[in-house]
Amino acid sequence: MTRFAHRLVHAVAHLFASFYETQRRAVGTILRYHYRPRFKQCGSNVSFDPATSQIDYEHVSLGSNVSLGSGAVIGRARIGDDVMFAPNVHLRDGNHRYDLVGRAIRESGDADPGLVEIGSDVWIGDGTTVLRGGRVGEGAVIGTRSVVTRPVPPYVVAAGSPCRVLRLRFTDDDLRGHLLLRGRSPAETEALIADRARALAEDRVGDQSLS
Repeated sequence: MTRFAHRLVHAVAHLFASFYETQRRAVGTILRYHYRPRFKQCGSNVSFDPATSQIDYEHVSLGSNVSLGSGAVIGRARIGDDVMFAPNVHLRDGNHRYDLVGRAIRESGDADPGLVEIGSDVWIGDGTTVLRGGRVGEGAVIGTRSVVTRPVPPYVVAAGSPCRVLRLRFTDDDLRGHLLLRGRSPAETEALIADRARALAEDRVGDQSLS
């Protein structure tokens, strides 16, 4: 194949790719316009991908400045402001019953649905699953492919299966400065720091009881 033919093939491929991307974005805009009013509650500046996601819209509340990555699976959930989901994040509000004597799991039906809560200023990594009744506290960062089975304290970095706290996102002093710059009152700031300390203590007790 001549150099001219190579360039021609490359140009045509690029043209088709650009056309496809333009069409994909147009379809995404139309779908978002259609599905956005179906949310139980939806703030401003919200991004999601209806074409690749499964969302129980009528039972999902979104704050403002929320970005849900492609491939999201979201059941009953309440999501705060300034939240980022990487692709393929699952919020699972249900589970199969497996505790009925004399019945196979397949015959036992589903447990009552719970509510998954995601606080504000949260970043959840690719492929993470938050299970029924789970909660991710304000300001937390959840690592890729984690499985959240219990509450995650605020302003920590956590990861793993099951998800566990790895470190603090901010020290207490830095968190005070961060929250004050974000417009929180001193009373709210001290209450959140106390909540984090209490949650971390309970989390350590939970780890010991499972060991």
